[in-house]
Amino acid sequence: MLDRHWRFLCGNAAVQRVFGSVQARQSCLDGFLGAGGPHDVLTEWDAMAPSLVAEFRAEAARYPDDPAFAEIITKLSRRSAEFARLWSLHEVRDTALGVKAVHHPEAGRLVFDRTTVQIADHAELRVVLLLPTAGTGTRERLDALAPAGSG
Repeated sequence: MLDRHWRFLCGNAAVQRVFGSVQARQSCLDGFLGAGGPHDVLTEWDAMAPSLVAEFRAEAARYPDDPAFAEIITKLSRRSAEFARLWSLHEVRDTALGVKAVHHPEAGRLVFDRTTVQIADHAELRVVLLLPTAGTGTRERLDALAPAGSG
C-alpha cells in the first residue's frame, strides 16, 4: 500500500521476498536517487522511469494544494538529472495497469501484471497488486522461494 506521495506504507510477506527489505515511507521514486533498496531489482528501470514520472505528474495534479508534491519534485529534480529531464517533458499518464519485471537474486527474472487500485473512501491510498504473469514461470519460482507452510 502506498500513500498519495507514493511512499510505501505496508505490504505482505511476498513484497519482502521479492523486493527485499522495503522500509516504511520509502518512495517508489527513490530509484532516481540511486538510493539502492528495492529499485536495485527492477531490471527495466530505464524503460519504466518515463511512465513512472508521467504517472506521478497525474497524481500530483490531483492535489494541487499539497506542498509535499512540490518538495518531492524539487528534491528529485535537484538530485537526479534523469528525473529533471523526464519531468520537463510534461507528460501525464494515468494508468492502473502495467507490467513489472524484477531480477531476484535467487529466483532470477520475475514478471508481474500490475494493477493499482485507489480506495474509494481513502483516495490518498493506493493498493498495488502484483500477479505473476502467465507463461513466464514466475509463479513457480515464487513458490520455490516461499517458506514452508506459507501456502
